[in-house]
Amino acid sequence: MKNLKALTVVMAFLCFMVMLSCHKDEVDLNLTNDLIGKWQRSDFSDSFEYTLVFLPDNIGYITQSSWNSNGTGISSAITIKWRTNGDLLTLIFVDGDSVTTNFSINANGQLFLKDYSDLYFNRLE
Repeated sequence: MKNLKALTVVMAFLCFMVMLSCHKDEVDLNLTNDLIGKWQRSDFSDSFEYTLVFLPDNIGYITQSSWNSNGTGISSAITIKWRTNGDLLTLIFVDGDSVTTNFSINANGQLFLKDYSDLYFNRLE
C-alpha cells in the first residue's frame, strides 16, 4: 500500500511537470509569433523614423531614416538574424556583434526591448 501511494505521488508530480513544460512552449511560440512583423519606434516624426522588421525565417532588418526640412534625407538598412528564448530576444548583426534583451508586448500591443531602447515600438500593418 505504501508503494502504491509513493507511485501515485510520483506519477502526479510527473504529469504536473509535463503540463507546465507544454504550457511554456506554447507561451514561447506565441511570443515569437507576436514578434513577427514591422515595428516603428514611438518617437517617429516627419523628420525621423526607426523601424525593426522581424520575418518568420528569423531574418530581419533595421532601418533608420532622417529628413531635412529641405526634403533631402539619409536612410540606412541593416540586415539582422534574430532568435528568441522565452522572453529573451537576440539580434545578431552582420559583423557578428549581437544584442540580447528581454522583450515584451504590452496590453496596447507595443513592443518593449528592455536593454535595447527606452522607447516602445508600435506595430505597423
